[in-house]
Amino acid sequence: MQNKFIKILSFLTVLFLYNSGAQAVSAMVSVGATGTNCVDFSDESTCNTIGCVLDRTSGIGGQNCSGYELICYRSETSGGATGSTNYYVKSCTSCPTGYTLSITPKSVKSKYASACTVKFKTCTKTTGGTVCPSNCPTTSWTNTTSNRQVRCVTTSKVPSCEYRCQKNYYKTSTLNPPTCTACPRYATCSYGDILCNRGTWRTNTINGLYTRVTCTPCPSLDGVQGTTAPNTQTVYITACYIPANTPITNSIGTYIFKENCNYSN
Repeated sequence: MQNKFIKILSFLTVLFLYNSGAQAVSAMVSVGATGTNCVDFSDESTCNTIGCVLDRTSGIGGQNCSGYELICYRSETSGGATGSTNYYVKSCTSCPTGYTLSITPKSVKSKYASACTVKFKTCTKTTGGTVCPSNCPTTSWTNTTSNRQVRCVTTSKVPSCEYRCQKNYYKTSTLNPPTCTACPRYATCSYGDILCNRGTWRTNTINGLYTRVTCTPCPSLDGVQGTTAPNTQTVYITACYIPANTPITNSIGTYIFKENCNYSN
């Protein structure tokens, strides 16, 4: 009896040896073929030697594997004739970068070895986590404290919070989350960005990581307001000008400039 037990152990040891032509072939308790009259002999070298065919069951085994083992099996029904074919299904043991190994094996009933139910693992593409941090539980922009908005970003492996300033506030720091300040006079602010209105010149006051913006109207001449070129953000008062052919009236009379007249220090 002892010799027979030793022989059985030796057979099982050989059964799960690694094969040099495949990756990570090992016994896994959570995967395999089970069922009444179902024989599982999951050793890749044996499976290839005796000639197994792929069981094209729904799912057809593990996909996108970087390492795998073959689950080899056959159905030994009472008649024997229809259950003599050997089949295999690939089961992933490791995944390439960007893919995640399934924690729970897939369970599929074989279409060909009718007595067998096959459990295998597969690799699925990682599209980011599904659980957002408590600070940003939703992927929609939501108002939060300190004049900010926050949303959850799930495009990376680990979901994270993204911040921006609320409407009519601009970003005054490079911190994350940013410092948000109410839009100053003569400016337009949109979710952190700031633009001085036309007819103003801009002053940026920098203090370490913080930048304050002031928008100052151009000087006027005899009641006519100076302006600036459209779609510009100038930091020079000399960019202000009185447009050409604009009637200007003072105590002496009315006059115009034939060309734009820029402010001069």
